[in-house]
Amino acid sequence: MYICPVCGYDNLLESPYDQFGYPSYEICSCCGYEFGFTDSSEKKDFEEYRTEWVNSGFNFFLKSDQPVKWDREELLKQLKNIEKVNYQARL
Repeated sequence: MYICPVCGYDNLLESPYDQFGYPSYEICSCCGYEFGFTDSSEKKDFEEYRTEWVNSGFNFFLKSDQPVKWDREELLKQLKNIEKVNYQARL
């Protein structure tokens, strides 16, 4: 599994970007960021989107994937996964 560089969710099915920086267009089931759309079409970088998502209540995008226990404490644990991310979008 792969880690979302926005929210740290560690169950992405594909890498958000390939080795050349091309997006997968996968939508993170946690935060809803779509790699290749949210960054390109909406011009929102990871940090900006993360801030908006957290400030709006950090709701799971796909409720069926939401853990039974999902609160601020779990969010903070998940956000630590971002430190492991090394994806580079094509400029």
